[in-house]
Amino acid sequence: MDDRRLGRLVDLLSHAYGSREAMLPLVRAAGLTIAHDADVSATVPELWRTLLDRAIRSDRFADLMAEVLNDPSSSVFHGRMHQLLGDRLFGVLATGMLRHGLPLESNSRDALLESMAGAVAPAPAEPVGSLQAIVSPPDGINDPMAYGQAIVDATRRVVMIEVGGRPRGTGLLVGPDLVLTAAHVFDATAWPPPGPPSAVVVFDFVRTPGRSEAETGIRIDVRDFVCGSLPSPAEVAGNPNGVEPGLDRLDFALLRLSLPAPAVEAPGGPYERGHYRLDPTEYAFAEAPRLFIVQHPLGAFQAMTFLDKRPVLTPNKTRITYRGNTLAGSSGSPVLDVSGRLVAIHHYAANGHNQGVPIAPIADQVLGGPFAALFTAAVPVSGARPGNGAASGNGAGPAAVAAIAAASDPFAVNRMMQRPYVNRDNLRSVMRTMTHPVNGNRMLVISGSRNSGVTHSYRLVAYVASQSRGHDLLRSFAPGGMEAVRINLREYADTDSAVRLERIIGDLTLALKLRRFTDPIAQDARNVVTLGHWIRAELSGSDKQWWIFFDSIDDAVEACPGPVAELMHQMLSLAQDPQVPLRVILGGPAAAKVAADSEAFDMAALDTTTGLIRADVERWIKTRVAEEGGVVDAALLDAELGTLFPDGGSPMPIDLIAAHLPEIVGRLVGVGVR
Repeated sequence: MDDRRLGRLVDLLSHAYGSREAMLPLVRAAGLTIAHDADVSATVPELWRTLLDRAIRSDRFADLMAEVLNDPSSSVFHGRMHQLLGDRLFGVLATGMLRHGLPLESNSRDALLESMAGAVAPAPAEPVGSLQAIVSPPDGINDPMAYGQAIVDATRRVVMIEVGGRPRGTGLLVGPDLVLTAAHVFDATAWPPPGPPSAVVVFDFVRTPGRSEAETGIRIDVRDFVCGSLPSPAEVAGNPNGVEPGLDRLDFALLRLSLPAPAVEAPGGPYERGHYRLDPTEYAFAEAPRLFIVQHPLGAFQAMTFLDKRPVLTPNKTRITYRGNTLAGSSGSPVLDVSGRLVAIHHYAANGHNQGVPIAPIADQVLGGPFAALFTAAVPVSGARPGNGAASGNGAGPAAVAAIAAASDPFAVNRMMQRPYVNRDNLRSVMRTMTHPVNGNRMLVISGSRNSGVTHSYRLVAYVASQSRGHDLLRSFAPGGMEAVRINLREYADTDSAVRLERIIGDLTLALKLRRFTDPIAQDARNVVTLGHWIRAELSGSDKQWWIFFDSIDDAVEACPGPVAELMHQMLSLAQDPQVPLRVILGGPAAAKVAADSEAFDMAALDTTTGLIRADVERWIKTRVAEEGGVVDAALLDAELGTLFPDGGSPMPIDLIAAHLPEIVGRLVGVGVR
């Protein structure tokens, strides 16, 4: 965007949001911040110019503007903003759809989709590689509504796949509990892969305002490898330009989940996310409109790549080739056309060369084989597990493998999103007890100095919540799963004390899904007692467990002035009501002091953080090395621990130690380990 248009955009934004306080909700929702050291005397236009520059440099411009265009309070300025965004408009609108879905009101939905269709700009010479870089819609769109719905459907039906705790690929729903991906996501040389499935799929792994990666998405275990086909040896060797793969080398894997795909939560009520149809009809790639790929590159949040040129179908029709930006983790991504039709799955990229497998031959084998009943009726799949092999051209695929005996225990996790999680045995035990609907504690107080691991504790709460719908015991306690909400008081420290409580209540009611982002806070709800009645009425009888984590209670006077402490006491009182499925955690150096003033303090569970000690780190490293199939060399381990704990074993800050642990495991095993 040139300086002239950027300047005009700054003017519009300054009129729409004329104060730092008005800017903050949008900034936070877009994953940005206004620096604490920003000149307090800076004018609003200066703040907007600085913020837009930062957003552009960090590839968050589309996220920020999507929040602006989703805010009805500034709607009078939206038309002019559309004009100023120019070739960036389509990316901004598509980002908004990824972040918020289609608006429920038909008029605004039509206007949005028509704007997308009208935001046509000259296509770039090279294909774009991320949502933020999308600059023009597919040429020749006749039905913008269908195209917009295709994008939204893709965000709901595409999943990130983790194998052995690591992001490995992308998949897509092809049935209520069936996911299709690339076989090499699990093993490029053996089908079925050796051993039982050790994989999960993550739905709704998209950037969400106010949520970290650890607490984003709904995780469901993979129960069966149903059938599949390996890539060709040339592709495994990194040289796909050799012999063209035959029908026995289609590089696909059909997975069955332990649970059906969850419904999509929406303001108008939950709805089914649907699935893609396996169509054995050959697709006319030579006549195709522009196609797009929705993917989880490198295990990141969903991203989208548009293909500027039509793919080329190979002579035996088992591959398509195209150019588009993809990364490791994109394997298994759906290739879709603008009507929302599944036409291929992406499986290979090297040196700018991309390949996909047309869906027609995959569908022909799956629907013509012994598992076709899965797509017409909900029948169990069973059978003996073959030693190896792939689905053949006549549709004879391998039988399903045995189901996982039991879901993994989320309380015992030692890695989250490739980050170490060490020790905290007491916290794990207390949390496990707290989940019980009748006999568990409802209140937990975590004391500890800064950098000792209080905030680190929330990661476990968020992780268990993310796993709860796929864990039998937790699901028996809370069929709707757990929801973790964090209120970090440090984020409100620079807010005037007169409005601090109102901001916290606003964020809390938003996180508890009592209101939408654009809804104002009811005047009555600003009263702590009335808020308590509102929350009790809304959460009573909920099939979910709601966990509120008040973090960074650093000083009972400064961080928790009277009204804020009163709010926490109200939540603690609510948690003691058996009708309200609520758990409350207070964390920070002054947490015990604040909790002691509550009538419920004598029923609280207690935990203390002290940083990491040598024995806990040693135990974690030994466990991880064993998981990687290695054997610990005692001398090497002692040397590594000596470097981490130079003074012999005094507790060390978690952030200082944890970053080095994967490297140490890698050195002990002899390979790179995440």
